[in-house]
Amino acid sequence: HKHTRNYYTYQIKNCLIICGINTLKTNWKKEILIHGTESSRILGERTRKNGKVIFGGLKERIEDLKAPIEEFFTITNIETLRSDEIIKLINTGINQFDMIVLDEAHCAKNPSSNQGKNFLKLNKAKYKIAATGTVLTNTPIDAYVPLKWIGKEKCNYSTFKYYFTKY
Repeated sequence: HKHTRNYYTYQIKNCLIICGINTLKTNWKKEILIHGTESSRILGERTRKNGKVIFGGLKERIEDLKAPIEEFFTITNIETLRSDEIIKLINTGINQFDMIVLDEAHCAKNPSSNQGKNFLKLNKAKYKIAATGTVLTNTPIDAYVPLKWIGKEKCNYSTFKYYFTKY
């Protein structure tokens, strides 16, 4: 890889960015282009013959993860994680994601949903960053999934609710 920053020190081969809000995918790609020298791609992104960029569905995202990804940053939205196959490809596929960033982490708050359960299965990355400006949108239990994922919360969801919720 041709990275000018010191990612080698941390042995980071690739970084997966998961956007809690779908529309932020293109914003991440633009900001990486403006502020960095690393390459990036959005899972499922295709350019038509007329030059128009479109975003494919699950099939295209799975195709992308089954092939070697040369870009340093791979960007997707959190809804992509509803697929068990996507989770398997991220964790044990041919691409190695040493860092995973969850942007707008407060959007991942339901550990009972398929998306929440699958997100918590993304445990192979050496570095995990949950980024948000509003970790508590309604109640303290909203913080459970991000805290559990980064390894700062050890108890299960029921115990967490018992300690941090009044009924």
